[in-house]
Amino acid sequence: MIECSKYFFIITVLILSGCSTHFTTLHHDNENSLVIYQLPEEQVFQMAHWAIASTFPNRKITVIEGPTRGYSTYFRILLDTYSQQILILPAIGTKQDGEEVKGYYFEVSGSGTTVIGRQKNVDLYAKLNKALSDTEKGVVVTKIKLTKYEADSKIPIEETPHPSQNKKTKSPTELLRELNQLHKEGIISDEEFEAKKKEILQRI
Repeated sequence: MIECSKYFFIITVLILSGCSTHFTTLHHDNENSLVIYQLPEEQVFQMAHWAIASTFPNRKITVIEGPTRGYSTYFRILLDTYSQQILILPAIGTKQDGEEVKGYYFEVSGSGTTVIGRQKNVDLYAKLNKALSDTEKGVVVTKIKLTKYEADSKIPIEETPHPSQNKKTKSPTELLRELNQLHKEGIISDEEFEAKKKEILQRI
């Protein structure tokens, strides 16, 4: 009986210890390649918030402030909970030719007692990594040193769009011009033109 209890304890410890995760976007392809992303500070926070909010919809997101900033939330299934965290780290990297560049990298981590929560953390990292790759702003450096955030930077806490959709919102005038062109070319009918025109004018 004592022997069984001992094995049960060991298995439980292994399961729980196996449910922590840690990923970094600093290493790319192999451990010898360091990558930071030359993006505006506002955009890196938007990307982090979008990644965590879209991976865990309807969950409260807590802002992490201080020397290191980011976001945290959690995933819960029945009685099991898994913490989720993204940290945004400002850094100065040195390229192979000696040039210094300013950028950011991210750390995604989590811990808890649910295997599904661990997979969610993996998904969170994959989503963030894909969004970063899509920016094509990654710079390979040979070494880095951590630096400070911009003095006037603000951490967004509202819902943010996918970073790849970071497009300028068109004004009502621009929308009306496009609508008029579509109508002239016969792509939309008179009824559709009037209905859409009314909708745009109501925004003004």
